[in-house]
Amino acid sequence: MARIRTQAVKLGIFVVSVVTILVLALVLVGGLRLGRPADTYHIITSGGVLGLDLESSVTMRGVKIGRVAAIELDRSDFGRVRIDLKIDPSIALPAPSRAYFQRVGVTGQRGIDITGGTLADGRLAPGSTIPRGETPLEILEARASGLGEELTTLVADATQTVRGAKAVIAAIDPERVAAIVEAVDPKRVAALLVHGERTARTLASTSRQLQRALNEGRAHLGDLARDVDAFAARASTVLEHADGASLELSRLLVGATTILNANEDDLRAAIGNIRRVSQDARALVRALRTRPSLLLRSAPPKDRALP
Repeated sequence: MARIRTQAVKLGIFVVSVVTILVLALVLVGGLRLGRPADTYHIITSGGVLGLDLESSVTMRGVKIGRVAAIELDRSDFGRVRIDLKIDPSIALPAPSRAYFQRVGVTGQRGIDITGGTLADGRLAPGSTIPRGETPLEILEARASGLGEELTTLVADATQTVRGAKAVIAAIDPERVAAIVEAVDPKRVAALLVHGERTARTLASTSRQLQRALNEGRAHLGDLARDVDAFAARASTVLEHADGASLELSRLLVGATTILNANEDDLRAAIGNIRRVSQDARALVRALRTRPSLLLRSAPPKDRALP
């Protein structure tokens, strides 16, 4: 019984040791950080992510700062892929950072390297989306793909052209061509050449005349442009004088308004006196019409004191 118990204890110690070693291996090799928090960032890309796996390393200028936590299709657009990153919270990512998919070794495995900008440009908040950048190799691959498509199009066009040329050649009748050649009159061809030469000379002379007329027209246009400039200068001067006159008129109106405001009470009193004098004159006229003898016998009215 003691021997069996001893063997059981040894077996238990062995199992615990193996489990401990496996856990340590997972922590060290798999990059797990037990008991340490991590900030989450996202990458949304429409490009391929072949070679990128869960637990792929995330580096910053070559130094490991985190890992890939999830890779899945974007639920809002299945043409894009969403990648979640777990990054050490003590690492501050600059705002202009870009995520570059770098090849690791020759097996096709990929990692993500974050680079670009400095903390002077601001800090990227946790939970933000990091834009994907293009490595020089990805740019070359895209250009090569575009060149391949253009080359395919050129080959297809060349093939179509060759087919058309073959069809034209096949449709030519050698006997008909020979008959056309025999029917050509050399004298008529020579006459056509002479006529063409004369036509060319005429066209050359006409071209020189047109060039001369164009030069003269340009000279006239130059004179016209100078006249227009002079008229514009005169109009500008007139407008300046008009502006000055309008300013003087504005000043006069302001002065008149000031005078009227300052003597408003006197003007009102004078207008009241004029109205009273007018009423007295109307009353006198009516009295004289009724009794003309007042001009002979009536005493002069007393002077009325002005208010």
